Amino acid sequence: MSDATAMSDILINAIPQGAFASFLLWQYIQQRKEAKELRLERKEEEKAIRDEYRKEVDTIRGRYDSVIADLNKERDLQLTSLNARLTKIETTIQILSSSLSDLSDMVMILSAQKRDRDKTA
Repeated sequence: MSDATAMSDILINAIPQGAFASFLLWQYIQQRKEAKELRLERKEEEKAIRDEYRKEVDTIRGRYDSVIADLNKERDLQLTSLNARLTKIETTIQILSSSLSDLSDMVMILSAQKRDRDKTA
């Protein structure tokens, strides 16, 4: 009888503990699956966030490059325009200088003629 009581004792005590142990094992496996799924979801979210950040940075960089290119183009146009104006002014000054030189020569000639007339008169 002791074998029968031992067997019945094992069945009575082991079955509820086995069921609970099975539940704990199932719960552990489920939690690992859920944790793995959450890790994968987080990795995908992080990747999506990084991709979005890179797109935003590229967009901003593109705008920045465009603005810099426009400013450089505008600066170059202004320099070209300024150089053209300075060349025009330089030419005008040379013409005026030549005219003033000619005028100065004429004034000197007229002054000399007047002095000669004043001496003879």
